[in-house]
Amino acid sequence: MTTHPNQITAFVFDVANTLHDERQLFHKELRQRPTLKEVLTRLQDSGTRLIIFADGGIAGAEWALNQVNLDDVFDHDDIFTTDELKGDKNKPATYERLAQIAGLAPASTAYFDDKRENVEAAQNAGFKGVHTNVAFIKAALAEYVPNGSGATAKAAGRGGQDRKRQRHKPKQR
Repeated sequence: MTTHPNQITAFVFDVANTLHDERQLFHKELRQRPTLKEVLTRLQDSGTRLIIFADGGIAGAEWALNQVNLDDVFDHDDIFTTDELKGDKNKPATYERLAQIAGLAPASTAYFDDKRENVEAAQNAGFKGVHTNVAFIKAALAEYVPNGSGATAKAAGRGGQDRKRQRHKPKQR
């Protein structure tokens, strides 16, 4: 698949303080329409891949997603953790390993995190990094949501590419 350099085919999100921020759970912005869940669901329905990259283990990431009612938006196979990658989020090598294991093209993958040093590490590994919070994510992703014709403002879907993988093994393309 040929990808235009500005085309985003995958979004990677930190969970804590980015998608799951207890201080913002009942914030007015999260209750407005469309909700973050609606925006993420539309992106996923359009074929855009949604990935979680969390500190710690998978159980903690799944718990955090459940707390903000996003657990059914992200595929279990698309939840990656620093424990699994055996790396730190502030190191570019960790994002290079994430790209390898998840089968991502860093140049067409946007990474969202609330910690600037993690965003910079992702950028140094070739990802498009965005230092952010929940309200910003919803606004930033709106331009990628498909319009009524099935087209998106900027992003094209991944097509029928296989997303299944075995944990800890590089994705075969």
